[in-house]
Amino acid sequence: MSVQAIADRIGLTQPAVFRHYPSKEAIWVAVMTWLEEQLGAIHQAADASFGESPLTILKHMFTQHVRMVGRHPALAKIVFSDHLRLQFPSLQIRFAGIHSAYERRIVTLLQRAKIQALVPASLPTNDAATLFLCMIQGLGFQFAIARRPMQLRREADQVFALYLRAITTPRLPKRPSNGHRRRTRSHRKNHKEEQR
Repeated sequence: MSVQAIADRIGLTQPAVFRHYPSKEAIWVAVMTWLEEQLGAIHQAADASFGESPLTILKHMFTQHVRMVGRHPALAKIVFSDHLRLQFPSLQIRFAGIHSAYERRIVTLLQRAKIQALVPASLPTNDAATLFLCMIQGLGFQFAIARRPMQLRREADQVFALYLRAITTPRLPKRPSNGHRRRTRSHRKNHKEEQR
């Protein structure tokens, strides 16, 4: 997006925009600051519900984040834009910091869920946090970039329900391979013949 396009959209001249922001990079840094503030508001609302189940808090964070994508679909385009990050490396650094802080919050909530026995003790919390973020990114991509016809909130609820099912279901014991089963049957057969 050009500075002129921004100026036209908000009804200013290009020089007027540069009086507020000294460079195009400064404009995008301001966008990242706004994004961080919006996510911070979501997290603060979640923190205010500390007495609730950590899984309920996770659902609140997920739902509010997806709704933010619905209100501001251009955010998904910014997040997925390699061009912007290559052109302005400071944006990549800033985004990585926002992403890491978000991921730590999710891991903390999942660890609390483990302590409360809401999820299996064997749950890999880092992997579960990655999956949480990938769900938001995937929905954002389909809605804002692929522009797939969808009811974002309804599909977000369905996706989160699948996520809850995945992280709360205990792992099944690992089934032995076919080779292991054949060796076991052979061992049993030899043992019976020896007994005869």
